[in-house]
Amino acid sequence: MNTVNSSDYASKAIKHLVSSPMLKGLDFNGRFGLNEPKIKHILADKNDIYKLLFCSGLRNVQTCAKLFCSEKPKFHQYAHHVNSSQIFCINVFGPLMILADSYKALRSLLEQMGVVFKSPIVRAQFEFTPEAKRDRTQFDFYVKTLNGEEAFFEIKYTERKFGTPSKGSYRERAFYAQLCRASVNLSAMADMDVDDSMCEEFFKNFQIWRNVGHVQNDKQYSVFLFPFRNKSLSASFPMDTMKNVLKIDSERIDEYADAAFGFRSALTRYYHNLKETYFNF
Repeated sequence: MNTVNSSDYASKAIKHLVSSPMLKGLDFNGRFGLNEPKIKHILADKNDIYKLLFCSGLRNVQTCAKLFCSEKPKFHQYAHHVNSSQIFCINVFGPLMILADSYKALRSLLEQMGVVFKSPIVRAQFEFTPEAKRDRTQFDFYVKTLNGEEAFFEIKYTERKFGTPSKGSYRERAFYAQLCRASVNLSAMADMDVDDSMCEEFFKNFQIWRNVGHVQNDKQYSVFLFPFRNKSLSASFPMDTMKNVLKIDSERIDEYADAAFGFRSALTRYYHNLKETYFNF
């Protein structure tokens, strides 16, 4: 599959999205890029973000709130953009979570993506925040099984890169140094609280390393789901392979669904429509 730079990828994706039959009848405005021609990719009314959830069963405040494990959905500031990666995440996993056998269906899809659990799923949540006080991490999606297996998801779509904030405070450096010490992959950065070069490397790829750092035993996975054709994201990873760290091509969502739900025609059609809407350009 050919890759394209992120600017071109995003521009093509947005043009494709706003012309999609799935979004027919919605009002858009806005512009992508200062030097780009006007592209209508932002919903004029932020309250219409529910219309970007392609499964009609999700377009309900109470239903969405339940999936976030909170009193109301924790939508991002830019969730009203048609290329919102958060909305894409909900479109991928949300429809499964409102089924009668939701966790069984979710486990089937994850297995086809390469996330293989040995026991049944007992918890799944969007926008999951670890309990550690100094942890800046918030995972797009989180799954836990009966015997304590966990998967932490970072999901991107048209972004140019993974998050790279400024260097953390002394206390944050100390926290993430401890995270590195406990990680099965990042022991080389264990002294980042006293080594400026290690600290610089960690925060340069912060959103990647902080997620990878949460893999601290054989039962935990750090999962990055994004389109490999988005060249900048594909090139963002500063490592080849790491234990229980998975890079999954979101443009193959229809293939994963075919393998997982061949007997469920409605679900299979849904994911083929999702592929057409987000990626067929």
